[in-house]
Amino acid sequence: MGKSHSHEVIREYLQDPATIKLLQEFQQQNAHLLQQFEKLRQEIEDQKIESFEDLQQYDQKGADALVKLATQTTPLQMQGRNIGFFGLTSTGKSTIINKLLDREVAKTGAGETTTKIEPYDGKGYTLYDIPGRNDDTTYFSMEYVAFWKGLTARVVLLTTSMKEMTKVFHLLDAINLKYDIVVNKFDLIKQDERENFKAQIKQEINQCGLKGVNNVWFVSSQNPRQFPDWITMCHSFLDCYPDLELEARQFVFEECSKTDTTFTAETLAIFIDNRFYELNNLKKVDQRLARSVESCKLDLRRFGAKFTANSSRPYFLGHEREDVVKHRKEFVKYFIEREQHFYTITNDAVPQWKTPTTTPAVLLCHDESTYKCGEIVAKRWIMSDNAPFCNKDRGRSIMCSDLLVMHPSGPFFSLIDK
Repeated sequence: MGKSHSHEVIREYLQDPATIKLLQEFQQQNAHLLQQFEKLRQEIEDQKIESFEDLQQYDQKGADALVKLATQTTPLQMQGRNIGFFGLTSTGKSTIINKLLDREVAKTGAGETTTKIEPYDGKGYTLYDIPGRNDDTTYFSMEYVAFWKGLTARVVLLTTSMKEMTKVFHLLDAINLKYDIVVNKFDLIKQDERENFKAQIKQEINQCGLKGVNNVWFVSSQNPRQFPDWITMCHSFLDCYPDLELEARQFVFEECSKTDTTFTAETLAIFIDNRFYELNNLKKVDQRLARSVESCKLDLRRFGAKFTANSSRPYFLGHEREDVVKHRKEFVKYFIEREQHFYTITNDAVPQWKTPTTTPAVLLCHDESTYKCGEIVAKRWIMSDNAPFCNKDRGRSIMCSDLLVMHPSGPFFSLIDK
């Protein structure tokens, strides 16, 4: 650490002007507390103590003093929803951030790629990529504590064991901060060993006596869809617009209930994007969607929709509309009441014509049938308990039509083969 003061250290690892300005104002407002932190920090450095665990072991009085100062520190007042990702080098923090934002913004690769606290803006939230440093004494500062307390969520990544971040966990527990644990690269664990590995992680949590664990997720940032915890994790981190989600659910239900097949995940993404800007009174300045099409596909499945064939449903297009039903009943009633005027046929095994007993009337009808009609796409998004009837849409079909004459001179209401 050298002889750098804590406020110089955190600014050394920050490059976001807005956060730096916020910290400078925070320092001015808490000058007395800052002096106490600096004094304690210098004492810790003089003892060459490098972690909170060591501080508890060799200087319990100093550890108690640090916890007391941390308790007195107020959270940094950051705007919106802020999520910090902590972890050692190569645990996949940057990759997870890229996947959550659905674009490549954080550098990834072997070795240490994050050397500063990097903020990445989403729509209504900010993700912070925290350097994977082992020097835990960096966190013994008023600014770092205020930053940690100001975060909406603290996410600690590991890949093989809780021991990777035990020192940080104990510091978070000591200052009463909640956190989530993400076990990344779960796909690298052999399939037949995964349940045992999960049990091992949970056992280590109990053995370490961790108190602030909110959630434990087992994911693969390289293959997000491979494990269901990814969707749960995303839902926990990013869904900070519950009203908009309710609107999206209703929109999906209505669209999936329509007879046409134009609804897609992109339709949902555009709907959410438009409503996001309306609700926040913001002006759209680029083509990026507030929620990506891929995320909307996951949302659709979470809402209960399925992308599947709808072949079991018959063609239907307005036949049960209220005015249509009313007119049909009147139409049928008219002919039933005048049945004695029409030529009819018997229900015998060999049907025979029956001549009307009153003034005869000949029914002359036009009828048509359409064969092989169907939707233009093989599959569509549908709700399993509310699948719509199929629409003709623009699919290729064959239509046959003819005039039907209800009279002994013609056939029994059958289409002629022409």
